[in-house]
Amino acid sequence: MDVDNAITAHALLHTSLLTAIEAQQLLDGAIVQQHHLELNRWLCGIGRQQHGGQPEYISLLCWHDAFQMESARVADAINQGKFEDARLMTGYGSPFSQASSAVNMSVNRLKSSSTS
Repeated sequence: MDVDNAITAHALLHTSLLTAIEAQQLLDGAIVQQHHLELNRWLCGIGRQQHGGQPEYISLLCWHDAFQMESARVADAINQGKFEDARLMTGYGSPFSQASSAVNMSVNRLKSSSTS
């Protein structure tokens, strides 16, 4: 897996959560875990081998951990039928939104530092 596939998995999870909220549908817990596993595999495997000592990599690790925690909270709210709570938890400026954006920015910084 490369970093582009890993970030695609991150984006798919983000979209899956927002779609579930809008459709007011419960989530399959395996979907959330699978998306986290994709990025985790890259972070703990080839990502660590190629970028482990870079500050951008450390930042990505931290923000991905934060995103995992926040997306699990959102998924729990969805699966409890608390769709309005979940909507608020994913809103602009929320910890979920901040962590998701920071993962994307961290990946872009890591990619930029690797090509320069």
